[in-house]
Amino acid sequence: MATPLNLTGIDYAKGGNVSASLDGNSQYFFGGPQQGNYNGGAGQDLFCVDFDKHNGLPETYDVTLLNQSSLTNGALVGKIFNKFGTITSSAQGAAVQLAIWDAIYDNGDGLGAGRFQGSDYASQVSAILSADFTGVSSNISYYQPTSHGPSGNLYQGMIGAAPVPEPMSMAVVGMGAAALLRRRRKA
Repeated sequence: MATPLNLTGIDYAKGGNVSASLDGNSQYFFGGPQQGNYNGGAGQDLFCVDFDKHNGLPETYDVTLLNQSSLTNGALVGKIFNKFGTITSSAQGAAVQLAIWDAIYDNGDGLGAGRFQGSDYASQVSAILSADFTGVSSNISYYQPTSHGPSGNLYQGMIGAAPVPEPMSMAVVGMGAAALLRRRRKA
């Protein structure tokens, strides 16, 4: 079911300008999170998964909400996001964006080889990709565009934090678990 993804802007303190290439197609761009929300919900930092697509800001487009298993190398992408996605510096934001793309396009082999290459923030990207991800969740939300526009070069796929169940949903789950325990004790 298609639902709107609203991209509202960029916090330039959470990223930096970078140069990278995919299959020899070099680009110079801002690397770091974009701010936005899904279906009017809470705002969050979102990272792009499509190197060859572009957004204007602000921008709203329809997406399908998926999880990391629908994304190429999604388990590694989710772990990178969950371990490093709380951005504390512009260098970290740029490096996380580059590491996400390297994981998607080159299985996290680093910026010096493969289809996706770059030299900006290479040591930070290398540190991210070689981090210990033991115990880090790969669970993320993947916002896949329903269309990439008339020229096929718009509307980036984005990732963000997996939704946290609202308190009422958790209460219903808790009541169901309690009912099962009571039923089991009576039997």
